[in-house]
Amino acid sequence: MDDKENWFTYFEATKTKPPSETAINAMKQFDTNKGFVIDLGCGAGIDSLFFLKNGWNVMAIDSQTDFVQQLKEGLNKEEKNRFYIRNMQFEKMELPESVKCIIANFSLPFCRPECFMAMWENIVDSLEDDGIFSGVFFGDKDKWAEGMSDELTFLTKEQVLYLFQDFEILLFSEEEFDGTCCGEDGRAIPKHWHIFKVVSKKSANIKYSDRNLGN
Repeated sequence: MDDKENWFTYFEATKTKPPSETAINAMKQFDTNKGFVIDLGCGAGIDSLFFLKNGWNVMAIDSQTDFVQQLKEGLNKEEKNRFYIRNMQFEKMELPESVKCIIANFSLPFCRPECFMAMWENIVDSLEDDGIFSGVFFGDKDKWAEGMSDELTFLTKEQVLYLFQDFEILLFSEEEFDGTCCGEDGRAIPKHWHIFKVVSKKSANIKYSDRNLGN
């Protein structure tokens, strides 16, 4: 089974899940103030649909978009007009300007380490002042860090906080636990997790002195 089939199997296995904590926490920051949201690594489109049904304009971005394209076909005309899908890799991502909200549920770690800071600066530049970012990062004690550190990005607590040095952090949590993840065939397999969850508000005049996560 190739990589595309693996992801399609994962999306099929997760399509009935409720909206992520990432998306719910982001929306809570806006009350009734709706706008334009980007769902980075949209996967099965669960969070995109959550924002769409609540009146937002949504851009769903993923490197595998066949599944979410099928989701869009089932929407009514008005919803389709507010739902944009872009096939992009994080390493080559181009984002619009003045975005009110960006969510990234377990997706940004799949950017290669050497491209991560450029991608992050792209995200920051896309957000308008006082815009909200809500996302999940992999910690350096995550099980996958043992053999995938050249392919995925794993961060220490200090490195995560460095990313948000000029943001107002609204919610921050570090979690480490034994759980499961979705295997290639869609079945749950054991995994040790180490993650950081962040909800933050962008401040004006953000500047990063380097691209090495503060090391």
